[in-house]
Amino acid sequence: MASKNSFNYQTRLFLLIVVFTWVLTFAFFMLQYTREKEYKADTLNAQLQVYNRELLRAIERDSLQNFADVTKDFRADSMRVTIVDMNGHVLYDSNGDLNYSNHSSRHEISDAAETGVGYTISRLSETDSRYYFYSATRGKSLIVRSALAYNSSLYDNLKIDSVYIWLILVIAVVVSIIAYFAARRIGRNIKNLRDFAEQAESGNALTYDTDSFPDDELGEISKNIINLYKNLKVTAQERDENLRNAMFEEQEKVRIKHQLTNNINHEIKNPVHAILACLETIINNKDRLDHKAILELLQRAYDNVIHDAALLRLPMVLCLDRAGLVGEDGPTHHGAFDLAALRPVPNITIASPMDERELRRMMYTAQLPGNGTFVIRYPRGRGSVIDWRCPLEAIEVGRGRRLREGSQLAVLTFGPIGADVERY
Repeated sequence: MASKNSFNYQTRLFLLIVVFTWVLTFAFFMLQYTREKEYKADTLNAQLQVYNRELLRAIERDSLQNFADVTKDFRADSMRVTIVDMNGHVLYDSNGDLNYSNHSSRHEISDAAETGVGYTISRLSETDSRYYFYSATRGKSLIVRSALAYNSSLYDNLKIDSVYIWLILVIAVVVSIIAYFAARRIGRNIKNLRDFAEQAESGNALTYDTDSFPDDELGEISKNIINLYKNLKVTAQERDENLRNAMFEEQEKVRIKHQLTNNINHEIKNPVHAILACLETIINNKDRLDHKAILELLQRAYDNVIHDAALLRLPMVLCLDRAGLVGEDGPTHHGAFDLAALRPVPNITIASPMDERELRRMMYTAQLPGNGTFVIRYPRGRGSVIDWRCPLEAIEVGRGRRLREGSQLAVLTFGPIGADVERY
């Protein structure tokens, strides 16, 4: 039995666990690195914010315009101080140069102007081409920004603590070693099962020795599988006999189903033909039949709808032409009583389309399986929709639809009169 994979199951399982472990380790590493970096930056920013607030209080208390006199008492040798107004113009810089561009777009300045404080971890200075850590604080009318140039001391201060990172790496290595031994143990069971499958394919499975499986849960499951296979081989003849009996029973079911289907088709044709025969007899012999004969034929047609279609839930579609009000034909030709005649009939669906599109969908719905006896009634005359072609979609039986929203009056319609209501 040739393997389709270049690596065996043990190797693939080990690689899967190792890859998952190291991906998870990398994710934890990046999370810890980001958190440590943010914590170090927030700590340094908090220290510089204290200095900025002290400097702002001194400036606002003494109302001094010579910022150099104020900042020289507060500023450390390695610190750079910049004072900016609310519009971003530089009023003072400890480097001595005031020919700076507007600082309102600087990240720490814009944040301080909006929220009161802001900082930038690292940005290259335009004046001395050095990287600085900037921290800005907003006062009443000024923004004080202090900056520390990056040097070995600042790098050490912002350096990430490596203890947690080494701990994660050690855990990942330990998990990888455990995964190796676990995959090796599972791989032994898989290899033994593969050997058994090869012998079963060649017909020598009954002589396979199960002692090669280890004494663990997978080994016990594997032994049970092999013993089950041997039992199945012994009972193969009984299984074949049961299969032949099942096939014979299935054939009998198919034969009975065909017979019942033919009977159903016969029953479906009978009520349709009986109803048509009664109605065609009245239409073709209306001058020769007396009133009593016409009523008897109508009664028979009505009985066929009830007895041979509705009670049996047979799939039959009755289309009633000239149903409802027929206009110029007069009240003697109105099909106004078919609803009263058909509503008492059980297991029957009566539908009346509003327009041609709904009629098309009702015709499609009526012939779907499971809808039983279906009556579609529609009036004479022209339709109201020119583009009547639409997709054949089933209509949910017993559910209406809202034509127009309103709040004071509700009009319930049934059939083509809904088109008039919708129009007006």
